[in-house]
Amino acid sequence: MGLTVIVTGVLMLFRIDNPFFEHNPYLISELAWGWVYVAHGLVGVSLVGLVVAHIYFALRPDHWWLTKAMVFGWITRRQYLEHHEPNRWRVSSEKPW
Repeated sequence: MGLTVIVTGVLMLFRIDNPFFEHNPYLISELAWGWVYVAHGLVGVSLVGLVVAHIYFALRPDHWWLTKAMVFGWITRRQYLEHHEPNRWRVSSEKPW
């Protein structure tokens, strides 16, 4: 997704005067320019939505233990027992690394 925004953004720079590229609005056809703008807009809005969703899920107070687990890489025994079924999610004593 991010690569699409970057590529379409660079293509869009060719349509305007800028210090990076020579102005060339005829680089691709008008139909292709339309698709470039559509792709850039849709993917840009999608990225904003994903960022908002990530912030929302990171700040939910009922799941702080999950956010801390993502940051620190572990959870306490109490959190494990509260949120997981020990018979289904067995914990080994050996470290993975």
